[in-house]
Amino acid sequence: MIYTIDYYTHKQCAPDWNLNDESLPYYNITFVFAGEATFVIDGKEVVCLAGDCLFLYPGAKRKAWTNPENPMVCAAFNIVDIPYAINLPHVMSFRKNSRISFYIREFDAAYRREPKNRLQLSALITLLLCELDVVGRLTNQSNPHIELAEQHIKENICSPMSADDIAKIVHLNPTYFGTLFKRCTGESVMGYINYYKMIAAASFLSDPKISVTEASEKVGFSDIYYFSKVFKKHYGISPTSFKKGEFPKRNFESYTLNHADSIIRFATIPFEPQSGKAVFSFCLVANYLPMHLSAFAPPMRPLLIGRISTWLFRFSRTVFFGR
Repeated sequence: MIYTIDYYTHKQCAPDWNLNDESLPYYNITFVFAGEATFVIDGKEVVCLAGDCLFLYPGAKRKAWTNPENPMVCAAFNIVDIPYAINLPHVMSFRKNSRISFYIREFDAAYRREPKNRLQLSALITLLLCELDVVGRLTNQSNPHIELAEQHIKENICSPMSADDIAKIVHLNPTYFGTLFKRCTGESVMGYINYYKMIAAASFLSDPKISVTEASEKVGFSDIYYFSKVFKKHYGISPTSFKKGEFPKRNFESYTLNHADSIIRFATIPFEPQSGKAVFSFCLVANYLPMHLSAFAPPMRPLLIGRISTWLFRFSRTVFFGR
C-alpha cells in the first residue's frame, strides 16, 4: 500500500507560529511531543499538550496557534489519501504507546535519508496507522475507573495484587470491573498485571546479581513455581534459561500463538547478530507467523500484523546490520 505524503515536518514551532483558517484537502496527523498549541477544528477549540495526537479528515476546517511561552514541538503529516475505512477520534493520547514514538523516529530518519523512497515511508505510515487504530479504540472506550486501575497497577507492579484488590481501589464490583477492564483494554485484569510484572521480571533477571527467586519476590510472587509458569507462558522459556542466556534453536512452526505474540510484544529474547543461527531463525519467523493469522478473528488481525511488522523490522535490523 503506497501513500502520497504531501507534507512532513518534525520541528519546534516559533513563538508566533500559527495556521490560517482553511478547509483541509488531505488527512492531517499531528503528534505533539512538547509544548502547547490550540487548534480550532470545525469551530471547536482543542488544546493539545505533550503526548496528544490530532487526527483530521479531508474537509475539516482548521486553524491553530502555539502558546508563545511554551512553543509546540511536533511531527506532522499530510496524507493525500488513505485507501480504506478509518474511524479515529480527532484527539487521542499516545503517551502510553512507545511504538508510535519509535515509528516516528524511524520515519524521520528514513525521510531525511531517502525522501523519495515511498515504499519504505508508506510501510512506516501503515505501522503508525495500526497503532493509532489501537489508541483510537481505547480512547473511544476510556473510563476514569480503568485509568485509575492502570495507574495503580503500573505504580505498584512490584507488589502482590489481585483483580479483586484493584476492584476495591476503584470502588467497583469485582465482576463488573473485570468485564469493564476487558472491554476498555482488550486484556483481563490479571493478564494486564502479569504483562507488566513479566517486563519487570525480565529486567531483574538481566542483572547477574539477582537470582530467579529474588526476581520472583521483587515482582510480587510468593510462589516460585507459579512465577516460572507465568514467565514461560509469556516468553516461551523458563526464567532459569533466560537467566543463563540459554536460548535453544526453536521450531517456530510449533510455537503456540501466545508464545509467538509474546515475543512480538516484548521483543526481549536476544539472538546473535549477523549469525547463521539468527538469519535462520529470522526466516522461520517470517515464513511461519503469517500462517497463524487465520486463527485470529478479523478485528484482531491488523493489531497482530502491526506487532509482527514491528518485531521483524527491529529483528532484521539487528540481524543484517548489527544494530
